[in-house]
Amino acid sequence: MGIGTAIHCHTCGYTEEFHVRIGHMHTSLEEVMPRMPAKAKRILTEVINNQGCTELEHDNNLFGCQRCNTLHIRFYVRVEYDNGDVVETKHWCSKCKKRLVLSDRPINLYNCKKCGSQTLEMGSHFLGLRYNV
Repeated sequence: MGIGTAIHCHTCGYTEEFHVRIGHMHTSLEEVMPRMPAKAKRILTEVINNQGCTELEHDNNLFGCQRCNTLHIRFYVRVEYDNGDVVETKHWCSKCKKRLVLSDRPINLYNCKKCGSQTLEMGSHFLGLRYNV
């Protein structure tokens, strides 16, 4: 089961939708890998073959660009393996090329990617019903 979420700008109407999987988790890295960039697949294949996965976290997540102050939706994978080391996907801003960080700020503090205003809000829909959160 998943929840659809949308980021919407009140100023210009820009909308970006994504899905967060809740209640249905993939059971293995092999199920997650088709959604990952080639370099991440290669690294994780080495981890699977040589180290063994002890913890797996994955989902669509919100990332922020600290230079552009924009919000981005990216597929995130974090794998912890036997010796306690961690491998996680890394993403970069398509505009300024700075590395994106997992967002921990309210979305209304980010600039809209289209018009630059700080009037973003998040809405969700579940089974076709939309509501603001």
